[in-house]
Amino acid sequence: MITLYPEPELRNSVINTPSFARRNNEDDKNEHVAMTPQQIKIEAGRILSGGLSQRVWRILDLLATGGVLSGEKLPTVSDRKMREWCQIRLFERLSVETEDLQAQMGEFKLLDEKSIYLLGPVGVEIAAIRHGALPPSGYQAYTPMRIMHDIATNEIVLRLAEMIGSRGWTVDWLGKYEATLTDKSGRTILEPDAVIRFRKDGEDGGDGAFVLEYHNEDWQTRAAFKVEKYERAFSDGNWCEQWEVETFPPVLVSFLKPIVGAGYQNATKGKKLNCVYYGKTFKSVLEGNLDEWVNIAKGMKRENILPGGQTK
Repeated sequence: MITLYPEPELRNSVINTPSFARRNNEDDKNEHVAMTPQQIKIEAGRILSGGLSQRVWRILDLLATGGVLSGEKLPTVSDRKMREWCQIRLFERLSVETEDLQAQMGEFKLLDEKSIYLLGPVGVEIAAIRHGALPPSGYQAYTPMRIMHDIATNEIVLRLAEMIGSRGWTVDWLGKYEATLTDKSGRTILEPDAVIRFRKDGEDGGDGAFVLEYHNEDWQTRAAFKVEKYERAFSDGNWCEQWEVETFPPVLVSFLKPIVGAGYQNATKGKKLNCVYYGKTFKSVLEGNLDEWVNIAKGMKRENILPGGQTK
């Protein structure tokens, strides 16, 4: 989990690569040279003993939660410094070409010219120590469509968090692994793309959460599968303890293709539901109207659902 808002004040101190982590062997400058588990643990211990700046911790936490992010979504760091931190395997640049990734989004331009980053093997080790769980990984082997699913999901999370946070709410982000629900026997029953929690003190405050599902496929059948999963999770899941919420959060469903929205309509029509499902196209998210979503099971009624926004 990472608190996105209020944003921390990151001191503009120089980020130095610890001298003990520098290597003279030219081969070790290759970001993708394989490391043994023992080498990873040793390197992580060396880096931690030297300390990390607030800015680098922030980058590590963002990637540990979101898995993969464009450089423009990370705290500002010079290209030279990012290269140094990639050389000591804290981070990695994604090897898939940006053009191949962008092709998955059709008309929607989502990536700039900056590199796409993920945790390197040493960063994964440090993140596991810090958060008590393994972060998302495997992106170097994923297809462009699979990678863009997570990049788009993260884009939605960050835009929602910015809107809610700008209204004075504290916003937490639980990534897909932290958001995974189990039943009372410990078996996985639901794997949302993310959970966003928010809270605010005072008379106009309170607390709440949203569960996020993003779909980039162009068929209906997965929608019905997801509704079935959520309805079961409401009854069988340890969501109260695992998400630290008092009521089951509304499910925000965003989709690249409208046919997915039709799938959710068909899956919820005429049924007695435990969960509330709101829908919105990814195009609409990018256009910035984040308050208004349609209540899928209530005749696609438009509702303003974000905290602090105008109600209907």
